[in-house]
Amino acid sequence: MPSLSAGRRVLWAAAVALLVACPLPGGEPAKREDINAQFRNPDINQSLKTFEGESREINQKRDEILAACDLRPGLDVADVGAGTGLFTRLMAPHVAPGRVYAADISKKFIEYIAQTSREQKLTNVQGIVCADTDTGLAAASVDRVLICDAYHHFDTPEKNLASIHRALRPGGRLVIVDFEKIPGVTPQWVMNHVRPDKQKVIQEVTAAGFQFVDEPPETMSGQYILRFEKPMNQTPRTGARRIFPYRVAQDTLPNGLKTIVVTMDSPGLVTYWSIVRTGSRDEVEPGRSGFAHFFEHMMFRGTKKYPGPVFDEIITSLGADCNAFTTDDYTAYHLTFAKEDLERVVEIESDRFQNLSYEEPAFQTEAGAVYGEYRKGITHPLALLDEKFRDLAYDVHTYKHTTIGFEADIRAMPEAYDYSLAFFQRFYRPENVVILVVGDASAPDVFGLVRKYYSSWKKGYAPPHVTPEPEQTHERTGAVTYPGRTLPIAQVSYQGSAFDPDDADYVGAMLLVDLAFGETSPLYKRLVLDEQKVQTLEAYVPMNRDASTFDIMAMVKQPEDLDGVRDEIYRTLERFQTTPVEAEKLAQLKRRHKYAFLMALDTPDRVAQALSRPIALTGGVECVDRLYEALERATADDVQRAARKYFVSSRRTVMVLRGTEG
Repeated sequence: MPSLSAGRRVLWAAAVALLVACPLPGGEPAKREDINAQFRNPDINQSLKTFEGESREINQKRDEILAACDLRPGLDVADVGAGTGLFTRLMAPHVAPGRVYAADISKKFIEYIAQTSREQKLTNVQGIVCADTDTGLAAASVDRVLICDAYHHFDTPEKNLASIHRALRPGGRLVIVDFEKIPGVTPQWVMNHVRPDKQKVIQEVTAAGFQFVDEPPETMSGQYILRFEKPMNQTPRTGARRIFPYRVAQDTLPNGLKTIVVTMDSPGLVTYWSIVRTGSRDEVEPGRSGFAHFFEHMMFRGTKKYPGPVFDEIITSLGADCNAFTTDDYTAYHLTFAKEDLERVVEIESDRFQNLSYEEPAFQTEAGAVYGEYRKGITHPLALLDEKFRDLAYDVHTYKHTTIGFEADIRAMPEAYDYSLAFFQRFYRPENVVILVVGDASAPDVFGLVRKYYSSWKKGYAPPHVTPEPEQTHERTGAVTYPGRTLPIAQVSYQGSAFDPDDADYVGAMLLVDLAFGETSPLYKRLVLDEQKVQTLEAYVPMNRDASTFDIMAMVKQPEDLDGVRDEIYRTLERFQTTPVEAEKLAQLKRRHKYAFLMALDTPDRVAQALSRPIALTGGVECVDRLYEALERATADDVQRAARKYFVSSRRTVMVLRGTEG
């Protein structure tokens, strides 16, 4: 057997110091029945030296462990066997405003974690004093569970794992970090102390209902990292089933870059999306709106290796379709091409995301082009209405400005060259980007190429502090005049909530707007088809990262009918507040939602389009099945409750647009 290197001996010495911190007299290791005794009333100072010492391998490799957890803002996570809270405190900033639950059998440890979290102003940490066999976590309460150097303390793993399985939401991840047991290599103290070897851990966890995902590339010398997932079709809810029809695989590099591969029957065709989880909502600095959209332009300026014209020539030579778009919550860059060109695409995309290069004159030219785009766009009635509506509906949240930005900020862009460089360095970082590959592609091949070309990309994302919009307490009204000919438009909107497939009220609102204003609704049939007073009638409950507005839009044929149409919208919503929807109508709508979604998944690019926003909002695709499961589960009571909660006058903003010409 190979001997331990000097470096590995140092790490193993630290591991042994931990494992034998309280040996029995005579130097014998603790018996299995006493393995947790020393942690019920621990010495905090000694535990800090043992658990958080610089020589300890998990401390040295904490970035790799955090990357394996695939943490994202808004996730709820649990640190099981938290000890002194090293990883609890490390995870908290990554998932805020999501919560971190620190679970440990020691009340002293939990009190210490609470104290240090307060000192570090970590307001999203919650401690749980748990039992040896139960984490104490509520059912379906977390998206990630980390067990770091604690799994070998599970004497009844089937009970511990059942508790964790119950606590994880469908699609949630379990990450285990523990000690290798290799005869002839692992020190004997560790062999005696650690109950299961790696293969035994995998057997126990998969037997508990988890799917083994992967073991990230070797980065630790005496320990390993294993990742498992609670399958989407395993859920505590009755009747749940998977909706998304294609196989999904995912991998995360140590720098935080996540890659999702969706394999489907599309012979020879692949689409490659780079989803930057930054949109206009992230533009928090006064006077700097519009930069997320601006970088959609600048990313085609190229790098020193592949300047813009060279990049364009490569795309043309591949026969690829290449484009991009920006929204309020994310920016997406996408290419569709032949599968044999995958490595070339990965190479050039990785280059521009890591090495974008432009001089000030090119920046100023593009800034001028963006202002021209704004001036052209604002000549459309709906663009003007959206700009004025947002300014009225929002007081402090960045949804107040449109994706392209405030006009004054766009005019000032040519003078903001230095800021643009800082914006790119801040937001275009691996832990803020998800790569989505769909089509005729092998997941291992994709993961290998991403690892080859993106591993050197340095971390550095700093999430902005986006001020939440206060709860609206009174109706707001406004009017805007369009300088030209247009049909009048009434927009009736209500302050809503952020996208959350687990929120029955949000899901009820999604169904409500279709029932009330969709093409099969009585109001649509009467106003659009029979009386023909309305040209178009549409309603939306958008998917947004933060609370946005739920909108109803009516384009009216005659100005004198505006007030009557607006009042019909009010009366329709009032009926849903007082009268439950018929069960058959609700069932029909659920079927339409489901099959409309599935029928749109017919090409790689359309699949990627359907997944891009869920990925941008949550960091993964798990929420898709959760949403359609929630839609299927929704009741008439949920719809009625949503009508009473959201669609009330105190949450309402009404904006009317009229043209200057008849």
